[in-house]
Amino acid sequence: MYLYSQPEFLNREDHGSLGWRAPEKPFEFAATINSVPLVASEMSAAQKNYPVVFSSKEDAVPLAVVSILKDRNMFVGDNGQWEAGAYIPSYLRRHPFATAVGPDDQFAIVIDRASAAISEDPETPFFDGDAVSEQTQSMIDFCGRFDAERRRTKEFSHRLAELDLLADQQVTAPGDDSQRIASYVGINVEKLNGLAPDILQELHQN
Repeated sequence: MYLYSQPEFLNREDHGSLGWRAPEKPFEFAATINSVPLVASEMSAAQKNYPVVFSSKEDAVPLAVVSILKDRNMFVGDNGQWEAGAYIPSYLRRHPFATAVGPDDQFAIVIDRASAAISEDPETPFFDGDAVSEQTQSMIDFCGRFDAERRRTKEFSHRLAELDLLADQQVTAPGDDSQRIASYVGINVEKLNGLAPDILQELHQN
């Protein structure tokens, strides 16, 4: 699991005395990445701060590009904080929680046991007696909504591929086309502009 160093299924037996608290450097776990997965519903918000590209043409995952430098996220400072005012992708906001999806779309809740946010002296316990706490349930609901959006995004990306809208692209240095900065998969704007009005409307609605 991307950015989850020690994923474990959340359960009362192993994690009954644990919970989470805001770490001193909340986004330090993402300080060395250069992209973050997105879901379709947040792309319009994310594109205000980041280029949005796709992981591939065959199984396309939208990605927010947070750096072109190796091992340095340009939006996380030395204090472990995300840049003020910049959109924070929901993939990061749900950490250290996540979902693991099984057969028949059933899912279990996973925590990153290695996260600095998980504590034996928590501000917010995972459990209240035998049941999950109200705050934990809120995070479980958030993860459930994220997973539903992830499935919708996968369907949307498949539609883009069906319409042959995804293309290999690259960025070169200003004034020097021979110096390639990055290669990625993006939208072929010419093909997008050439779509029939009803198909274009369908994409906007989705």
